[in-house]
Amino acid sequence: MATTARDIMQSEVLVLNESDSLLEAHQFFARHDITGAPVVDDNGRLVGVVSIRDLIRTEDEDPDVSRTVADYFSESSAYANLGVDLDRLREGLSEILVGEVMTEDPICVGPDTPINEVVALIRKHRIHRVLVVSPESARQPEIEGIISLFDLVSLLE
Repeated sequence: MATTARDIMQSEVLVLNESDSLLEAHQFFARHDITGAPVVDDNGRLVGVVSIRDLIRTEDEDPDVSRTVADYFSESSAYANLGVDLDRLREGLSEILVGEVMTEDPICVGPDTPINEVVALIRKHRIHRVLVVSPESARQPEIEGIISLFDLVSLLE
C-alpha cells in the first residue's frame, strides 16, 4: 500500500491568527522552532499560511521596519552594535499584521493523498509545507495536519 499524507503528517498543528503581529509571529516561530504556520481568522477558519519567507519579503518592501534580514531572527543585543535600533524594529514589526503578509489560498491535500503527489505539489509551487485538510470540509477546510520538507526527508531514513 502506498504511503499517504496521513502516514507522515504532523497532527499537532500550531496556528497563528491573521490579527497577530509580525513580532508575535517571529516570537512564535522562535518559541516553537518552526519556520511557518497556517493562519486562521477569529472564527478558526483557514485563511492562509505565513512563513519566515514572508517576514523577509516584508523587510525587503519596508526598509524602515528593519535594516537586515538577520534582525528578524535575533533578539540579541549584538545587533545594537550594528546600529540597529531594536526597540524601533520591534515597534515596526508589532504594527504589521500577519494577515497583511500571509499567502492566501494555501496549498492543501487530503489525508489520503499519495506522497508522490504531495512531493509534486511542493516542487511545482516551490513551497516548504502543505496542509492536510479534511476532505469533507472542502468549503471550510479543517486542518488535520501539516507536512514539511523535514517530514518528507524522514522517509529517506
